[in-house]
Amino acid sequence: DTFPCSPAVQHEGVSDFCRQASQSAVACFLGCTYCIALPVNDNSWHCEDHQPFVALAGKLTETQVLLSHADKLHLDRYGFIVTQEEAASRAARAKRTSAQARREQRHVQKWRHMLGNSREDFVRYWASRARKVKRRVRKGIPDEFRGLVWQYLSGGRELMQQHPGQYAQLLTTTNDAVDMEIMRDLNRTFPNHVFFHQRQGPGQQSLFHVLRAYSAHDSKVGYVQGMGFVTAILLMYMSEEEAFWTLVALLKGTTLQPPLEGMYQAGMPLLQQCLYQFQELLKQESPKLGCHLEQEGVVPSMYCTHWFNTIFAYSLPFEQLLRVWDVFLLEGLKVVFRVGIVLLTSAQDQLIAMPFEKLVGQLNSKTKFPVLSRHPDVLIRAALRIPVSRRLEVLREKHQQTLAEAAAAAADTCGNGSGSGGGSGSQHLAVAPVTMGPNR
Repeated sequence: DTFPCSPAVQHEGVSDFCRQASQSAVACFLGCTYCIALPVNDNSWHCEDHQPFVALAGKLTETQVLLSHADKLHLDRYGFIVTQEEAASRAARAKRTSAQARREQRHVQKWRHMLGNSREDFVRYWASRARKVKRRVRKGIPDEFRGLVWQYLSGGRELMQQHPGQYAQLLTTTNDAVDMEIMRDLNRTFPNHVFFHQRQGPGQQSLFHVLRAYSAHDSKVGYVQGMGFVTAILLMYMSEEEAFWTLVALLKGTTLQPPLEGMYQAGMPLLQQCLYQFQELLKQESPKLGCHLEQEGVVPSMYCTHWFNTIFAYSLPFEQLLRVWDVFLLEGLKVVFRVGIVLLTSAQDQLIAMPFEKLVGQLNSKTKFPVLSRHPDVLIRAALRIPVSRRLEVLREKHQQTLAEAAAAAADTCGNGSGSGGGSGSQHLAVAPVTMGPNR
């Protein structure tokens, strides 16, 4: 397979979508070098690095404009476009000694044995050896099995088998208003990943299809921005239909995990609850830091909304993110609380010395937490040492009680006819323990 812009270069193992030219521009990967290929009048293609250099006829995405000014960019092992220096750094971190390689191979063999030949085989193993499965998931699911295991753990695979043909049917429905909302956000979802960077390319089309299908499947939730990042992560490891049913399983819940749809419903009740729980949990785990944030007026909605409604997809380096998602798919949202606490406490000394403006910037950074510069094992082990289950349940009950009391007080006010509306109509009172910030 010789790419047209460089007849001498052979492209072995490049995915089909990387070879397809759009009408205006095409992403071309010459070995590890990224370049923008431009159309010319004779329908041939020429790289920016080769002559002739032709002005672009179409419009590039912001990411493509940035990339067009870089002479050498690379892909990391997960498909993210990075600089040559970053690629070298990541490759160095990924190197393993012979002992580590043997240990990882044994880990893969154990997972192959656990998975058996079907979902039923794995479910039986899981039911009889739940602690072993939990221990191995926490150590990290081998990347070659990750997509399949995520479907098994979430229940998405089972849903897909129970509803053959339903996804294709949902794709035939249209809703212009929802479609426009989804399309508006496509270019913001992992624009630095090879699968999603091309405007209206195969990755963006798959993302659009899954989100549109879900909005038709559940019109009460419809589409909310954070869903795009969750769906994109799934699409990196599974097909459209598999990603759709895994998304359904996550949002609707299973016998093992409660539903996440409250993150995206009107008023975002689950997200509001999580923000309240996190604020209180931080005060318990780190009273000094929790007090400082409160004194500076920094509330969780200013920095960790996207931790919860994207399950860190927007916030963590990808290697750490995958390990968090492994645990999340098995153990649920409590891992988000644990990881969030570790991130903040790892930077506690710096954060305590910062005023409001610097705090908000630091807390919204993807890389400025010290623990993220270390191996993902460090983050996961530290997070799993924090006991949260019982405390989260107590805080959930307290939050619900607060909401009930506020609703009762509002009802009494309306019933007594006080306020400008008198007693003739009902007045809506938005009750939220934490005010939502701009990160919807």
